[in-house]
Amino acid sequence: METREKLIGSFVSTAAGHARLSGQLAADMEAAGFEADVYEALAAILESGARVGYCDLASRLVLTASGLTRRIDRLVRLGYAKRETSEKDRRSGFAVITDEGRAAYERMRPVYEESVMRHFGSKITEGEARQLEAIMNRIIKGLDKLHTEG
Repeated sequence: METREKLIGSFVSTAAGHARLSGQLAADMEAAGFEADVYEALAAILESGARVGYCDLASRLVLTASGLTRRIDRLVRLGYAKRETSEKDRRSGFAVITDEGRAAYERMRPVYEESVMRHFGSKITEGEARQLEAIMNRIIKGLDKLHTEG
């Protein structure tokens, strides 16, 4: 098999695996009464220090501007986050996690992590996980560079 075919096959398998894992994570979260997309948004805000700019959050969650607006609106309605306007640029702003959001995150985290471990972590070794993380981070870095240069 040619290298090109192997690389394309690897990409297709990676995309299919991601889609299936994401679907299973969502199903496991829903079975426990939670929403995976809410958890992932709260996690992204916390990873940014409990306050994150809209553009950065959209990038982390791979959302369009309108998708991000809907996600933040949902977090605000749930009481999990609030909006802050930027002092420097009134057109931009920040999503800030609330105490209720932190508590919700802590309730959801064990369900999410158990699902990740059951459907992903149990299928690969620790060394493979480190290797996969390094590869994906290299791809992400290359794509980020492409988007900042263009």
